[in-house]
Amino acid sequence: MTNASFYKSLSVYTGLPFLIAIILGFAYFAASSQAFKNILFETFFAMAFLILPAVSIKIFTTFACHDFDNCTSYLEADHAIDCKADAHKFYCVRYDPRLSRRPSCTSYCCGGKETY
Repeated sequence: MTNASFYKSLSVYTGLPFLIAIILGFAYFAASSQAFKNILFETFFAMAFLILPAVSIKIFTTFACHDFDNCTSYLEADHAIDCKADAHKFYCVRYDPRLSRRPSCTSYCCGGKETY
């Protein structure tokens, strides 16, 4: 898996459910029959129930970096991706109140905590 394919699959895993939910939402509000609205509503919840675990796992693999003894850090899902690279930092954005509310990724490398 190349860097681009991991990030593309991450975008698809996270973007496609939102797109489907928006389409179902428009169909729900455009529908005139209450029975059809109920079917759309049930479809939305079934989709959320089935898709949520896969999407959550894909998102959390973005933060799972493996630190090596030579102070390099690579993504566990794809060791071709350097966790300290700017391309990965774009996807590794999370709230950390201890760091003045700026996005960060944290690594425990070379005996200390390293934030990048």
